[in-house]
Amino acid sequence: MRVAAVGDALDPEEVRMLSGEPGDTDSPSYKRLLRQLNKIRLSNKDIRFVYLVGMRPADRNVVFILDTEPPTSEDYACPGLVYDEAPEGLKAIFSSGKTDLVGPYTDRWGFWVSGFAPVRDEFGAILGVVGMDINAHSLK
Repeated sequence: MRVAAVGDALDPEEVRMLSGEPGDTDSPSYKRLLRQLNKIRLSNKDIRFVYLVGMRPADRNVVFILDTEPPTSEDYACPGLVYDEAPEGLKAIFSSGKTDLVGPYTDRWGFWVSGFAPVRDEFGAILGVVGMDINAHSLK
């Protein structure tokens, strides 16, 4: 799966530098990861969204860490935005650590089939999960 390759390719130290807060957008790590993920999105025309999410330990909410949508887009998810309707398959990756294909499911942005892959540190801890969404209507 493409998303597994992306999850493995991202530098865990860069991901570790992000806090999942709006101020991350000014950090060099955020900017480097954004460039990488934008290249992935632009080179895979069937993929609508590419993003990185994390799980806040305090409340176990899934939050956006990085979104390749430009901040001017109505579909942009800023760092720290809680992903209230995160599919259960995505949430499960924070426990299982396994790359998965999830969907179809609906959220505020549309109807999707998504690939999710963990980004791990050198000890195997999950630092975040990369998501890549394909419009589920286009798969019919």
